[in-house]
Amino acid sequence: MLSVAFGLLISCEEDITPATVSSAPTAQLTSPAAINAGSNTAITVRVRDGVVSPLASGTITLKRGATVISTNSAELSGQEATLTIQGAVVAPLTPGAYKVEVTVTDTEEQTTNFSADVVISCQAPASCVQTGKVTVILIAPSPGASSIGLVGEINNWGGSADIPMTPIPGATGCYCAAVSLSADANDFKFRLDSDWGKEELNATCQPTSNRTYTSGSTTVQTVTAWKTVAPCAG
Repeated sequence: MLSVAFGLLISCEEDITPATVSSAPTAQLTSPAAINAGSNTAITVRVRDGVVSPLASGTITLKRGATVISTNSAELSGQEATLTIQGAVVAPLTPGAYKVEVTVTDTEEQTTNFSADVVISCQAPASCVQTGKVTVILIAPSPGASSIGLVGEINNWGGSADIPMTPIPGATGCYCAAVSLSADANDFKFRLDSDWGKEELNATCQPTSNRTYTSGSTTVQTVTAWKTVAPCAG
């Protein structure tokens, strides 16, 4: 009897699972990039990281130029968190360009630096929006106890009363008026108390050129300084 043995060949494949790679944190501005002056809007940045190297710490800073407005640091954990500049800090800020800077570190000591621009702007109330008139929005330093007026061709450069610029409620440094500017009467300036001795000045405390309205239903103007008001007093 012939006996035949059959060999059984078994092939084994090693089960290789790729190692999960640790990633650096990420950051994203989640609040509006444009905020109305006076609004109690917080500035928020969402930070994230992976399961291998979760978040460890973060710092958020709000600046205007080189000046630090506010900074907050926090110990973090997990894969997602929000860093915040509170609305109470933002509400009293004057209009202009600001920068948010964030530094976030994870448990593997991987650090990400993030920045975003935020603009605080003036929004005119309904009282400064009138059919057939131009909404003039003025961003200007406080005139103290004085009143701000618009003077120009429209009122014969002071031959009749200056057009009062009304403070926008709750918005520091914001003023507005509904003005009948047109192509025929379009040069104007701003002054205090209807007095040319208290006119608008530039950053070096010198008189400015006339402003000229061109077109549009809204025009935004900025005054840097006032004569007789610090830093241009005296």
